[in-house]
Amino acid sequence: MTPGIVVGMPLYRSIPATFFTHWLTMDKTPVRATVSVQGVYLTHAMTKLVNLALEHDGWDKLVILESDVIPPLGAFNRVAEYQADKHVVGPVMFQHVPPYTAMVFGPDPDPKGTVKPFGPDIIKQIVENPALYECCAVSFGFTTIHRTLLENWDKSVPMFQHSNDVSHDVYFATEAKKQGFGVYVDSSLVCDHLSEIPVSYPQNQAFSAIYGEQVPLETAMRLERPATPADSVLVTWEEKDAAD
Repeated sequence: MTPGIVVGMPLYRSIPATFFTHWLTMDKTPVRATVSVQGVYLTHAMTKLVNLALEHDGWDKLVILESDVIPPLGAFNRVAEYQADKHVVGPVMFQHVPPYTAMVFGPDPDPKGTVKPFGPDIIKQIVENPALYECCAVSFGFTTIHRTLLENWDKSVPMFQHSNDVSHDVYFATEAKKQGFGVYVDSSLVCDHLSEIPVSYPQNQAFSAIYGEQVPLETAMRLERPATPADSVLVTWEEKDAAD
């Protein structure tokens, strides 16, 4: 399998200027192509993005990059170092509303739940000791998916599914784990999550220090929106010339 990165961009309406200018300045040396989906980035849109990428050769990693996330400038070089057994790798990122909960998940001791966000203490430990850590689920802000996972996914199980109980990205990661794929968080990649201000590690830690357990740490789940018909989603593939 040829090494290389395809960047998958699920786009919806306009993109922030902050994201656009940051994308222009990122080191994209390992990136071979980009595939973008214009439409609601749930279920059918994500499926179209993956299917189009799989029609092309010359890559082994698909990076889902959402337009409200700001990764480190050299993040693609870090992704290029991941080994083939690191099937799903997400960054450290946080919800952009208080209490700025981490969007990295471990096992939930509550029998009614499946995963639970890492608390501020765990986040502090892994951010101060950057490495790959096994986890139960990550979000799709800047998440790497190895091609072997996409090609060997259990075809009887939907790859992307969204409900009021679980978002499509958490569903994907937890299902990947059930199928025996490795799911990790890379704590060397701490991303900003765009809101009125970029939300990242300092906001997560500061909120915890001030409010502690006074505010319940609940995971924000997007509500299901009326799905756009699958044939109305615009999918675009852009590839570098071999000489680039």
